Amino acid sequence: MTHNEPSLYSGQSRRHFVKTFAQIGAYFGLCAPVCRYFVGEVQAQSSGLIGLFNISLAVSPFTALQQLNGSVKVEVPNGTLGTPSLVAVNNATPMIIITRVATTGDSQFGALSQRCGHQQNAVNPKVAGQNYLECPVHFARYNQTTGAVVQQPIGGGAVALSAYLAVFTAAPAPGTLQIRIAGIGYSIGHALEGTTAKRLRLRFPTRSGTNYQVMFRSSVTGTQSAIQFFNSLVSTTPLSQIPGTGAELSAYVNPPQQTGFYLIAAIP
Repeated sequence: MTHNEPSLYSGQSRRHFVKTFAQIGAYFGLCAPVCRYFVGEVQAQSSGLIGLFNISLAVSPFTALQQLNGSVKVEVPNGTLGTPSLVAVNNATPMIIITRVATTGDSQFGALSQRCGHQQNAVNPKVAGQNYLECPVHFARYNQTTGAVVQQPIGGGAVALSAYLAVFTAAPAPGTLQIRIAGIGYSIGHALEGTTAKRLRLRFPTRSGTNYQVMFRSSVTGTQSAIQFFNSLVSTTPLSQIPGTGAELSAYVNPPQQTGFYLIAAIP
Protein backbone atom coordinates (compact mmCIF):
# COMPACT_ATOMS: atom_id res chain seq x y z
CA MET A 1 0.00 0.00 0.00
CA THR A 2 1.17 3.52 -0.49
CA HIS A 3 0.72 6.90 1.10
CA ASN A 4 -1.95 7.72 3.67
CA GLU A 5 -4.09 4.87 5.01
CA PRO A 6 -6.67 6.48 7.30
CA SER A 7 -8.70 3.34 7.91
CA LEU A 8 -5.84 1.72 9.81
CA TYR A 9 -2.99 4.11 10.38
CA SER A 10 -4.43 7.58 10.87
CA GLY A 11 -3.48 10.17 13.43
CA GLN A 12 0.13 10.85 12.40
CA SER A 13 0.81 14.56 11.89
CA ARG A 14 4.34 14.55 10.46
CA ARG A 15 4.58 11.29 8.57
CA HIS A 16 2.77 9.33 5.94
CA PHE A 17 3.23 5.62 5.47
CA VAL A 18 4.69 4.53 2.16
CA LYS A 19 4.39 0.80 2.63
CA THR A 20 3.35 -1.57 5.40
CA PHE A 21 4.39 -5.17 6.02
CA ALA A 22 3.07 -7.77 8.46
CA GLN A 23 5.54 -9.97 10.30
CA ILE A 24 4.02 -13.40 10.80
CA GLY A 25 5.20 -16.46 12.71
CA ALA A 26 4.80 -20.05 11.54
CA TYR A 27 4.94 -23.19 13.69
CA PHE A 28 5.15 -26.88 12.87
CA GLY A 29 4.49 -30.14 14.68
CA LEU A 30 3.76 -30.72 18.34
CA CYS A 31 4.09 -27.46 20.26
CA ALA A 32 7.21 -26.59 18.27
CA PRO A 33 8.91 -23.23 18.71
CA VAL A 34 8.60 -20.60 16.03
CA CYS A 35 10.34 -22.08 13.00
CA ARG A 36 10.41 -18.94 10.91
CA TYR A 37 9.26 -15.37 10.81
CA PHE A 38 8.27 -14.02 7.42
CA VAL A 39 6.66 -10.87 6.12
CA GLY A 40 3.81 -10.15 3.78
CA GLU A 41 2.70 -6.89 2.21
CA VAL A 42 -0.39 -5.43 3.82
CA GLN A 43 -3.33 -3.74 2.19
CA ALA A 44 -5.76 -1.74 4.31
CA GLN A 45 -9.44 -2.62 4.31
CA SER A 46 -12.54 -1.24 5.85
CA SER A 47 -13.05 -2.74 9.29
CA GLY A 48 -16.35 -4.16 8.07
CA LEU A 49 -14.71 -6.35 5.45
CA ILE A 50 -13.22 -9.82 5.80
CA GLY A 51 -9.45 -9.94 6.02
CA LEU A 52 -7.67 -11.86 3.29
CA PHE A 53 -4.53 -13.90 3.98
CA ASN A 54 -2.85 -14.69 0.63
CA ILE A 55 0.13 -17.05 0.55
CA SER A 56 2.23 -18.79 -2.06
CA LEU A 57 3.02 -22.48 -1.57
CA ALA A 58 6.37 -21.79 -3.22
CA VAL A 59 7.48 -19.70 -0.22
CA SER A 60 8.84 -21.30 2.94
CA PRO A 61 7.40 -22.25 5.39
CA PHE A 62 4.29 -22.87 3.25
CA THR A 63 6.19 -25.31 1.06
CA ALA A 64 5.06 -27.89 3.64
CA LEU A 65 1.55 -27.49 2.23
CA GLN A 66 2.62 -28.82 -1.17
CA GLN A 67 2.40 -32.30 0.33
CA LEU A 68 -0.67 -34.19 1.53
CA ASN A 69 -1.02 -33.92 5.34
CA GLY A 70 1.35 -30.95 5.55
CA SER A 71 0.22 -28.76 8.44
CA VAL A 72 1.29 -25.28 9.55
CA LYS A 73 0.20 -23.12 12.47
CA VAL A 74 0.28 -19.44 11.57
CA GLU A 75 0.31 -16.51 14.00
CA VAL A 76 -1.34 -13.53 12.32
CA PRO A 77 -1.00 -10.03 13.83
CA ASN A 78 -4.26 -8.92 15.35
CA GLY A 79 -6.39 -6.27 13.73
CA THR A 80 -8.99 -3.96 15.13
CA LEU A 81 -11.97 -6.26 15.45
CA GLY A 82 -10.78 -9.65 16.77
CA THR A 83 -13.64 -12.13 16.87
CA PRO A 84 -14.28 -14.46 19.84
CA SER A 85 -13.39 -17.49 17.75
CA LEU A 86 -9.91 -16.12 17.11
CA VAL A 87 -9.14 -13.79 19.99
CA ALA A 88 -9.93 -15.77 23.10
CA VAL A 89 -8.50 -15.58 26.61
CA ASN A 90 -4.69 -15.37 26.44
CA ASN A 91 -4.89 -15.34 22.65
CA ALA A 92 -4.66 -11.69 21.65
CA THR A 93 -2.96 -12.69 18.41
CA PRO A 94 -5.12 -14.82 16.09
CA MET A 95 -3.72 -18.20 15.13
CA ILE A 96 -4.93 -20.57 12.46
CA ILE A 97 -3.94 -24.11 11.49
CA ILE A 98 -3.70 -24.82 7.75
CA THR A 99 -3.64 -28.49 6.70
CA ARG A 100 -3.43 -30.10 3.25
CA VAL A 101 -6.22 -32.68 3.31
CA ALA A 102 -6.39 -33.60 -0.40
CA THR A 103 -4.45 -33.08 -3.62
CA THR A 104 -7.42 -32.76 -5.97
CA GLY A 105 -10.87 -31.23 -5.89
CA ASP A 106 -12.30 -28.02 -4.45
CA SER A 107 -11.60 -28.72 -0.77
CA GLN A 108 -7.89 -29.42 -0.57
CA PHE A 109 -7.15 -27.39 2.58
CA GLY A 110 -8.59 -27.07 6.03
CA ALA A 111 -8.14 -23.70 7.80
CA LEU A 112 -9.24 -23.71 11.42
CA SER A 113 -9.01 -21.55 14.52
CA GLN A 114 -6.23 -22.82 16.73
CA ARG A 115 -7.83 -22.48 20.17
CA CYS A 116 -9.48 -25.61 21.57
CA GLY A 117 -13.25 -25.44 21.82
CA HIS A 118 -13.02 -26.82 25.36
CA GLN A 119 -10.87 -24.48 27.47
CA GLN A 120 -9.15 -22.38 24.77
CA ASN A 121 -5.82 -24.21 24.96
CA ALA A 122 -3.62 -24.43 21.86
CA VAL A 123 -4.49 -27.25 19.45
CA ASN A 124 -1.52 -28.87 17.73
CA PRO A 125 -1.04 -28.98 13.95
CA LYS A 126 -1.56 -32.35 12.30
CA VAL A 127 1.22 -34.90 12.79
CA ALA A 128 2.12 -38.05 10.87
CA GLY A 129 -0.20 -40.99 11.46
CA GLN A 130 -3.16 -38.90 12.59
CA ASN A 131 -6.28 -37.97 10.63
CA TYR A 132 -7.34 -35.33 13.18
CA LEU A 133 -6.04 -32.35 15.13
CA GLU A 134 -5.56 -32.85 18.86
CA CYS A 135 -5.41 -30.63 21.92
CA PRO A 136 -2.54 -31.89 24.11
CA VAL A 137 -4.12 -30.76 27.40
CA HIS A 138 -7.38 -32.75 27.63
CA PHE A 139 -7.10 -34.66 24.33
CA ALA A 140 -10.03 -33.21 22.45
CA ARG A 141 -9.81 -34.17 18.77
CA TYR A 142 -11.13 -32.27 15.78
CA ASN A 143 -11.78 -32.96 12.12
CA GLN A 144 -8.84 -31.43 10.24
CA THR A 145 -11.09 -30.03 7.51
CA THR A 146 -14.31 -28.92 9.20
CA GLY A 147 -13.22 -28.43 12.81
CA ALA A 148 -15.99 -30.73 14.08
CA VAL A 149 -15.36 -32.53 17.37
CA VAL A 150 -14.46 -36.18 16.72
CA GLN A 151 -13.46 -36.99 20.30
CA GLN A 152 -14.63 -35.14 23.37
CA PRO A 153 -11.96 -34.15 25.91
CA ILE A 154 -11.74 -35.52 29.42
CA GLY A 155 -14.90 -34.25 31.08
CA GLY A 156 -16.56 -33.38 27.75
CA GLY A 157 -17.89 -29.98 26.74
CA ALA A 158 -15.85 -29.19 23.61
CA VAL A 159 -17.37 -27.29 20.69
CA ALA A 160 -16.14 -27.23 17.10
CA LEU A 161 -13.21 -25.15 15.94
CA SER A 162 -14.15 -22.29 13.63
CA ALA A 163 -13.47 -23.08 9.99
CA TYR A 164 -12.40 -20.44 7.46
CA LEU A 165 -12.84 -20.49 3.72
CA ALA A 166 -9.61 -21.50 1.97
CA VAL A 167 -9.55 -20.98 -1.81
CA PHE A 168 -6.73 -22.74 -3.67
CA THR A 169 -5.48 -21.70 -7.10
CA ALA A 170 -3.30 -24.42 -8.61
CA ALA A 171 -1.72 -22.50 -11.52
CA PRO A 172 1.01 -21.51 -11.69
CA ALA A 173 2.38 -24.45 -9.69
CA PRO A 174 2.73 -25.09 -6.81
CA GLY A 175 -0.23 -22.78 -6.32
CA THR A 176 -1.53 -20.05 -4.05
CA LEU A 177 -3.95 -20.12 -1.16
CA GLN A 178 -6.32 -17.42 0.05
CA ILE A 179 -7.84 -17.70 3.53
CA ARG A 180 -10.65 -15.39 4.57
CA ILE A 181 -10.40 -14.36 8.22
CA ALA A 182 -13.15 -12.17 9.67
CA GLY A 183 -12.11 -9.36 11.95
CA ILE A 184 -8.48 -8.67 11.16
CA GLY A 185 -9.34 -5.47 9.29
CA TYR A 186 -6.64 -5.75 6.62
CA SER A 187 -5.40 -8.14 3.96
CA ILE A 188 -1.96 -9.75 3.75
CA GLY A 189 -0.36 -10.21 0.35
CA HIS A 190 1.90 -13.07 -0.66
CA ALA A 191 4.41 -13.88 2.02
CA LEU A 192 7.98 -12.74 1.53
CA GLU A 193 10.78 -14.73 3.09
CA GLY A 194 13.47 -13.14 5.16
CA THR A 195 16.68 -12.98 3.16
CA THR A 196 18.56 -14.50 6.09
CA ALA A 197 17.54 -16.04 9.40
CA LYS A 198 18.49 -12.79 11.13
CA ARG A 199 17.36 -10.00 8.80
CA LEU A 200 14.28 -9.28 6.76
CA ARG A 201 14.31 -7.20 3.60
CA LEU A 202 11.66 -4.49 3.24
CA ARG A 203 11.46 -2.94 -0.24
CA PHE A 204 9.69 0.36 -0.85
CA PRO A 205 9.47 3.18 -3.43
CA THR A 206 11.13 6.54 -2.65
CA ARG A 207 11.19 10.14 -3.80
CA SER A 208 14.28 12.31 -3.97
CA GLY A 209 14.45 14.86 -1.17
CA THR A 210 12.38 12.76 1.25
CA ASN A 211 13.78 10.80 4.18
CA TYR A 212 12.36 7.48 5.35
CA GLN A 213 12.12 5.68 8.70
CA VAL A 214 11.13 2.15 9.67
CA MET A 215 8.46 1.92 12.37
CA PHE A 216 7.10 -1.14 14.21
CA ARG A 217 3.73 -1.90 15.81
CA SER A 218 2.74 -5.11 17.58
CA SER A 219 -0.87 -4.65 16.42
CA VAL A 220 -2.83 -2.44 14.05
CA THR A 221 -3.89 -0.13 16.86
CA GLY A 222 -0.79 -0.48 19.03
CA THR A 223 1.83 2.14 19.80
CA GLN A 224 4.43 2.51 17.07
CA SER A 225 8.11 3.18 17.54
CA ALA A 226 11.01 3.88 15.20
CA ILE A 227 13.51 1.03 14.86
CA GLN A 228 17.02 0.91 13.48
CA PHE A 229 17.77 -0.86 10.23
CA PHE A 230 20.64 -1.54 7.81
CA ASN A 231 21.20 -0.79 4.14
CA SER A 232 22.50 -4.29 3.33
CA LEU A 233 22.56 -7.84 4.64
CA VAL A 234 26.11 -7.51 5.90
CA SER A 235 26.27 -3.90 7.06
CA THR A 236 27.24 -3.37 10.71
CA THR A 237 26.20 0.29 10.77
CA PRO A 238 22.62 0.81 11.99
CA LEU A 239 20.57 3.59 10.42
CA SER A 240 17.62 5.57 11.75
CA GLN A 241 16.76 7.29 8.44
CA ILE A 242 17.59 6.85 4.77
CA PRO A 243 17.28 9.48 2.01
CA GLY A 244 15.12 8.72 -1.00
CA THR A 245 16.66 8.54 -4.45
CA GLY A 246 13.58 8.32 -6.66
CA ALA A 247 14.17 4.57 -7.02
CA GLU A 248 13.09 1.58 -4.96
CA LEU A 249 15.22 1.06 -1.83
CA SER A 250 15.58 -1.74 0.69
CA ALA A 251 15.81 -1.65 4.47
CA TYR A 252 17.14 -4.72 6.26
CA VAL A 253 15.81 -5.23 9.79
CA ASN A 254 16.60 -7.57 12.63
CA PRO A 255 13.06 -8.79 13.31
CA PRO A 256 11.56 -8.43 16.79
CA GLN A 257 10.66 -11.78 18.33
CA GLN A 258 6.95 -11.12 17.93
CA THR A 259 4.41 -10.69 15.21
CA GLY A 260 3.43 -7.21 14.18
CA PHE A 261 3.68 -4.56 11.51
CA TYR A 262 6.60 -2.77 9.88
CA LEU A 263 5.65 0.62 8.51
CA ILE A 264 7.88 2.58 6.14
CA ALA A 265 7.26 6.23 7.04
CA ALA A 266 8.13 9.20 4.82
CA ILE A 267 9.15 12.24 6.82
CA PRO A 268 8.04 15.50 5.16
